Amino acid sequence: MVHVGNDWRFGLSFARAWQRGPLATLLARSPLLKGVTSLRALTFTAYLVLGACAPQANSTSSEEGNSEEVTAPEANQHWVIVERLDRHSCPSKDCGVVGQVFFREAVFPIESKDGWTRITKMYDGACSGGKSKYVDVGDKACTANNGFENGQFAEWVESEHLSETRPADPAADAKEDEQLVSGSDDFGRYRSQFAKAARQLIEDGRCTREEFEEMGGWVKSVNDRDAPVYFTYCGGMTVANRLYLNAETGQIYR
Repeated sequence: MVHVGNDWRFGLSFARAWQRGPLATLLARSPLLKGVTSLRALTFTAYLVLGACAPQANSTSSEEGNSEEVTAPEANQHWVIVERLDRHSCPSKDCGVVGQVFFREAVFPIESKDGWTRITKMYDGACSGGKSKYVDVGDKACTANNGFENGQFAEWVESEHLSETRPADPAADAKEDEQLVSGSDDFGRYRSQFAKAARQLIEDGRCTREEFEEMGGWVKSVNDRDAPVYFTYCGGMTVANRLYLNAETGQIYR
């Protein structure tokens, strides 16, 4: 999976790590992902595409001697119905948080337990000194109480925030400038702010309409978890080309 920072892993955290590099553009231009309009949706789709190349869930580890059976994703797709849904290292709010999934994103339940749903297979937790480098918030301990077994863990989310029906798209009625940023994270909350900022950047010559069309809008910054900070790319797909927006104040900065 991929993880923010210098650690790389394969899976859901790909979306967050992608905020640091140009890989999104390469896949954005791929015909395999035609129709995926926002960077966050694109990165999550990449997780699904890359997941097909990973070892299958029913494979057996020669070292561990264990295996697990997983239902085909297409037959068990669920959707996130809240703005943010924390991904925990075990089925409890006391367990570490390794990231989030966003409103209208898809997850593929593997099992349910006491109001929680497991959405990934077990994978390496990058444990060092008894702590996982992948935990962003909360308990980092690589212990059984925190969901770790032999240095591995799986991701769990609260079941009540999932639905078999995808929520209505808040951008369905977007027009003109709003249409340019209709793929933005939290579009329903900040649609006018996102559109105003995009128009300002275009008029100032810092971004083009085509760039916003390609990006789909503004992506939530994982480095500002509790602040209304979003970013987009203009002029390229490197960190130097990244522009941030505070959706509440309207400030745009690098």
